[in-house]
Order: sequence, then C-alpha cells, then structure tokens
Amino acid sequence: MLRDTYFYEAERLAWLPLSFLAEQDLPATLSDPLCGSAAAYHDVMLSSLWIYQLHAYRDLVRAGLGLGVADEVQAFQREILNREQAGSGDAVIDAMGLVDTALQAVCREARAHPGDNSPGELGVAMALLMGLPDSPDYQETPAGLHEPVAWRLPGIEQCLAALLSAGQQALLSAFSPLFVSRAS
Repeated sequence: MLRDTYFYEAERLAWLPLSFLAEQDLPATLSDPLCGSAAAYHDVMLSSLWIYQLHAYRDLVRAGLGLGVADEVQAFQREILNREQAGSGDAVIDAMGLVDTALQAVCREARAHPGDNSPGELGVAMALLMGLPDSPDYQETPAGLHEPVAWRLPGIEQCLAALLSAGQQALLSAFSPLFVSRAS
C-alpha cells in the first residue's frame, strides 16, 4: 500500500509542471522587438523555456523530497510526453542534460574567474541554441561556452537568457511553497 501511495504521489508530481506549462501565457520577452522579430527562433525559444522550467522543477523536487522521488517524477514525465508524441519525452530529458552540462560549465568558469558574474541562464541559452536540433544555430558538436559563436540573429542568446530567467522565476513562484511546506 505504501508503494502505491508513493507511486501515485510521484505521478501527480510529474503532472504538476506539465499542467503549469500548458496553461501559462507566453512571456513578454517573446514580444520584445528583437526577440519577437525572430520567427525562426520562436519554437526553440519556447521549447527551451519549457525544458529549463522542467529542469528547475526537478531541482525543487530533489531538494524537497530527495533524489529518488526526483528520478521517479522525471521518469513519469518522460513517459507522459512520449505518450503525447513519440520521442518527445526522450528529447526533453536529453535537453535537460544540455542544461546540466551548461550549468556545470558555468560553475567551473565561476570558480576559475571569481570576479566574473556571468549568469547561468546565458550559458544555458547558448547551450540550448547550439544543442537543440530545431534551433537555427544547431551545431552537431556544440562549441564550448568560452568559444565565440556567430549567431544568425545577434543578441538572441541574451533574449533567450532573459526568457529562461523569467520562466524559472514564474515556476519557482508557483511551486516553491509546495516543497517548502513538505520539507518542513
């Protein structure tokens, strides 16, 4: 019986951010003159936003309920998204790996250059723009964060970074109270 309750809770926790993503309005950043004029980037910006928000949610679950529950929730999300569209859950989990790698690289850079305050979202934005196949800037072997990139639309990485930051804050505002109350 306890296992069934745990299973049911993990499944419910998996659905929460998916419902949130489906119902949220597009952030104002997408209507910014530079970002909004980037029709070729619209889909990759939206998928990047959702990926980053799911990543932030996974971190909330991990911090509040532990790694085991976070892994179960992520497995349910993969299954739910794959049922919706074949392979989409796998692609989202792979893209979350890009986010993990980018954030690790940003942390290494911060340790190597302590006075440099480059936000993690910029590194994540660059990694997603280069690493997601639906991006106009997709590269088979993404360049390192320290290597210059010639974007098809200059400044798009800053637009995406701002979008990611706003999206993360919206998700944290919505779900942090749930995990704070559970951790207490």
